[in-house]
Amino acid sequence: MTQKDRPERPGATYRQLVSKGFASGEAANLTAFLKGLPIGEQPWTLRQVNALLFLRTLHEGGRFGLEDGRPMGHSA
Repeated sequence: MTQKDRPERPGATYRQLVSKGFASGEAANLTAFLKGLPIGEQPWTLRQVNALLFLRTLHEGGRFGLEDGRPMGHSA
């Protein structure tokens, strides 16, 4: 994959939006929306967007699933 083929990182999108006059919360929400995340009443932060996109990437790659994070010996 070349640099041109890579999607823009959330931080770069966020910084561009802030530099164009968007407030921090607005820029984070628009970044989340552009990355396919749902927009609700609570504004996103860039940190939350990055964290969720990281987990999404792990899940899509089969490296994070429903049982991850549960204490050993417990079931749903």
